[in-house]
Amino acid sequence: RASLHELESCLFIVCLDKPTIATCRGRHSDLVTDLTARTHHIIHGQGVRHNTANRWMDKTIQLIVSEDGTCGINMEHSVAEGIALGHMIEHTFSVMCQEKTSSSNGGLEPDSLSS
Repeated sequence: RASLHELESCLFIVCLDKPTIATCRGRHSDLVTDLTARTHHIIHGQGVRHNTANRWMDKTIQLIVSEDGTCGINMEHSVAEGIALGHMIEHTFSVMCQEKTSSSNGGLEPDSLSS
């Protein structure tokens, strides 16, 4: 019961998923170009045998990260306009760029975040 209360009262959810499954209809075999697989993964988890049980559609913001690096945000926007999420993402990228330029530990290149 306490776990359910935590889920109901949290500001956002972080979904740590199994890997994305490539679409059999996709003409691309790799996940980098298989936009259908990645979109289905982020929106609904690709079915009950994969990650759908790890989605909380009543939460305003779900941050989704899979084992293979597929990541995205699913937002239930009846509570707020999408522009708020856009500002949050821009701020996150800005912080990531600052962290990258202030450290030499590797990670994302700041130029790759703008595209």
